[in-house]
Amino acid sequence: EQLAVFRGQDGKAYVLDAYCPHLGANLAVGGRVVGNCVECPFHGWQFRGDDGKCEKIPYADKVPEIAKVRRWPSCEVNQQILVWFHCDGAEPQWSVPEKQEITNGHGSDPLHYNSQTWDCVQHDWKVNTASNNEDTLFNFKIQKFTQNSTEEMKETITPNQK
Repeated sequence: EQLAVFRGQDGKAYVLDAYCPHLGANLAVGGRVVGNCVECPFHGWQFRGDDGKCEKIPYADKVPEIAKVRRWPSCEVNQQILVWFHCDGAEPQWSVPEKQEITNGHGSDPLHYNSQTWDCVQHDWKVNTASNNEDTLFNFKIQKFTQNSTEEMKETITPNQK
């Protein structure tokens, strides 16, 4: 899918299908924001960000109900615009937690984030396979990274371990 993502006059981010239902112009290429709508670059149809309905057709007195584009459920969290997709069109049943470290700019200064400790899990799966072998081993490493050093811990786990 191609999407048109724009920020309305109210400051909110909106996500709509990119193509105008009139003649198929891409709203994200050449379209412009008017209030909380995105305007089609061909004939000026304006689609509302909150529901995708066409609000204005410059040369028409009445806007037909069928004139609309799909609105995609979205939210802006942690300085990212996230778009929800569900194959059956269901609305999101959960929300994304906000991380204060991101929203308040924590780590945006290179001096700051270069001095922090970052924990990473590296999967280096090594599998010893044999026909009907129930004792297959999986190896993985957990590494802790700091600015000037690397600490490493290795652990081997067998599938039958409790």
